[in-house]
Amino acid sequence: MFRIGLFARLCQVSTSALRYYDEIGLLKPDYIDQFTGYRYYTGEQVARLNRIMALKDLGFALDDIWQMVHTELPAAQMKQMLLQRQIELEAQIVAAQQQIQQIATRIKQVDLERSPRHPSPVKGSSTMLNAIVTTTGRIAQILGAVIDVEFRDTKLPALFEALRVPLPGKPDLILEVQLHLGHSEVRTVAMGSTEGLKRGLPVHATGKPIQVPVGEATLGRIFNVLGEPIDGKANIPMHTPRRSIHAEAPDFEGQQIKVELFETGLKVIDLLAPITTGGKTGIFGGAGTGKTIIIT
Repeated sequence: MFRIGLFARLCQVSTSALRYYDEIGLLKPDYIDQFTGYRYYTGEQVARLNRIMALKDLGFALDDIWQMVHTELPAAQMKQMLLQRQIELEAQIVAAQQQIQQIATRIKQVDLERSPRHPSPVKGSSTMLNAIVTTTGRIAQILGAVIDVEFRDTKLPALFEALRVPLPGKPDLILEVQLHLGHSEVRTVAMGSTEGLKRGLPVHATGKPIQVPVGEATLGRIFNVLGEPIDGKANIPMHTPRRSIHAEAPDFEGQQIKVELFETGLKVIDLLAPITTGGKTGIFGGAGTGKTIIIT
């Protein structure tokens, strides 16, 4: 017989694993010294432990392994359990491949966001998204503001890329890609009302993310998420630079070092929650919290 330490080294497992298998009844030692408490195993138990470790490497839970080892399962049931595990592993592989594809598209998206942009206006749309249409798809499913778009025999648009849906008599509806569902479909979120949408409508990829105007021309202005002015004032000049709404924040070295308070004229804000010029400030969205006063 072998003491637990030697048996563990021979079978290339840890002694803690053997103790745990003893505790749950998966692999009991052949003999336990009543005085020292040492566990002893026999050579015949090596085959059983190897079978346990092989099933564990296949990803089976210990409860399932106990059933396989301690009961005489029919060959058909054993085959069914192995087939089920095969299906689970194949599903994990597909999910991992989708994640790899999403990571690759996100890397391309980051490179796109960091590259120089020379935006041009989109006819029929006030968002001024670049409309070099490279891919055309069709609406496959509508779930409220969530739109699934199918692209057959074409390259899928990247994550966060803007898609354009022409609507008769209305401004184009902009969708943003949020998820790749497979090799031919993407899940998007509508940036406007989905009223009038139906399955089969054409969807055009713009090749760019949603971009909003930046710079001095935007100071004191209010825009929606598409970069459209909603304050009733004049349109933004065409030459105004634009950046992606998912652009990364500038490095610390590139940020403004000088701290200057932005006086709102509201004593409670200037005293308790002062706002810095050029910084970011969150505004509570509840009723009666002073959103309009702060913005105006």
